[in-house]
Amino acid sequence: MDFLIGLIDPEPERKDRSRKLVPEMWSSLTAGDLFEVGLTFACMLDLDHWDKQQTVRRRKGGTSWSWLTPRMLSIGGRALLGGQPGFEMFGEILRCEAKCKPRENRYGKWAEIGPLSIVEPSLCDEAKAILRKATEACVVARRDPDMQPLQKLADKYGITRLSLSVLAESGLVPTTKFEGLKRSPVMMSEAALKPLLNEKQNTISATRAAAAIGVHPAHMDELQKLGLLEKVEGAVLKLLKAEAYYTRQSVDILTECIQRRIARRAPKDCLRLRVAVRACNDGVVPWARIVQSILEGELEVFRIKADRSRKALGDRLAVRDASALSSLIQRLSSAGSDTQPEWIGNAAASEMLGVNEVAVWRLAKAGALKKHDDAPLYRHFKRSEVEFMSCQTIFAPEVSRLGKFKTFREASAWLKQHGIAPSTHFSWNVSRDSRSG
Repeated sequence: MDFLIGLIDPEPERKDRSRKLVPEMWSSLTAGDLFEVGLTFACMLDLDHWDKQQTVRRRKGGTSWSWLTPRMLSIGGRALLGGQPGFEMFGEILRCEAKCKPRENRYGKWAEIGPLSIVEPSLCDEAKAILRKATEACVVARRDPDMQPLQKLADKYGITRLSLSVLAESGLVPTTKFEGLKRSPVMMSEAALKPLLNEKQNTISATRAAAAIGVHPAHMDELQKLGLLEKVEGAVLKLLKAEAYYTRQSVDILTECIQRRIARRAPKDCLRLRVAVRACNDGVVPWARIVQSILEGELEVFRIKADRSRKALGDRLAVRDASALSSLIQRLSSAGSDTQPEWIGNAAASEMLGVNEVAVWRLAKAGALKKHDDAPLYRHFKRSEVEFMSCQTIFAPEVSRLGKFKTFREASAWLKQHGIAPSTHFSWNVSRDSRSG
């Protein structure tokens, strides 16, 4: 308090003694401005006034200074004497004084440092600039620079805040939550987030990976079990939308290996792989093991012309002999898992019935093939029901294959000549399937 009063003492010697104690942080201010700063600090200790009006209490016309105590002046003088460390210590004192106050239940600069968050307008411009700089330094010193709000991280790295919220809720990365505080953000470690973002760049969804390889997404798990793909696991999945992802590198390696095994010149008598598979009529086709056989050189395949929209291996590749393919599929199926899943999807159902997926969809829409609502996701059909239909029903592609008709129109004409009419329940499905092949 003596230091603060000495700044405005009329005796030059006492003023000089106080002036020599001023730290470098405040040395550019005059003695009068220094006194105003110290008095402002003292007034900040009237926290009841601050919490009600968010202003620093100062004497106005007609009012007295009776509320200003020697303790308040002493603390204000020490905050001035201590430089930046003294300023930060003064902030801690304000926090201790503010316990059980309304702002303790809020988050932000006002709640953290209270009156220090607003620069008193009555001070000179140079004192205001010093206080603003000191205030920001005080706030930064109190916070961990690695912990950042979710919205700030979302804007910085171009990801959705929702995905960061899911990641924060999982507890897989360091986060800070201010329980009981109003409108407080969730803070996340930026250092822990960066490796996950880098890992996210090297991922590809199961749907896109399947399209790049040329198989149905239902066969991706089997490819991973065979060691041909690497599945993404861990905290990075919280930043992704779908449930199944694979490393982009493993997908690229697999597609390149398949390309190297494809023979360029196809013989004239080769058969499109999808047609050859249907001709085998061996039920569900183990496409993952067929891919493995191609990579190991056990199955020779050729590249043939196909529409650009047809990217599946069955449409782009061909084989020499359907019977050799059938024996290979039977051997691969027996070498696979003995337990067959109870529920299957469109792709498996189409392979078992010997039709395309559009025909399966139309059969389900007509009610000929029951689509169960309580079935797992993307697996709406029971295997037993599809197998029963396969045994009881013959479709147009099989009629054409067994009769060695060149077109479905020839097969239809032959059936009419022999008085064989298609079932009224399946006729439009069969005809549609016939046109789509």
